[in-house]
Amino acid sequence: MRQHILEAVDCLRQRKCRPDRESIAHYVLRKFGSTMNEIFAELENIVDENGLIKVEYKGTTSYRSPSSFGKFLVKLQIFCM
Repeated sequence: MRQHILEAVDCLRQRKCRPDRESIAHYVLRKFGSTMNEIFAELENIVDENGLIKVEYKGTTSYRSPSSFGKFLVKLQIFCM
């Protein structure tokens, strides 16, 4: 399940969609099947284990992979200098 959720986040980001809980759950349900509660619980476990970063922006919560979020922080530091 963990790998399916990480794949969903990456796929949604490639489509320029915001990977929120519902979008991730719909992707996993459509591609792999499961229940919403199982997906939400596993999503929180992945965040707790630092496998994903939970980001709040404009009143919504989305999820980012640490590798892509790290690239953003580096660009932000260069821009602010």
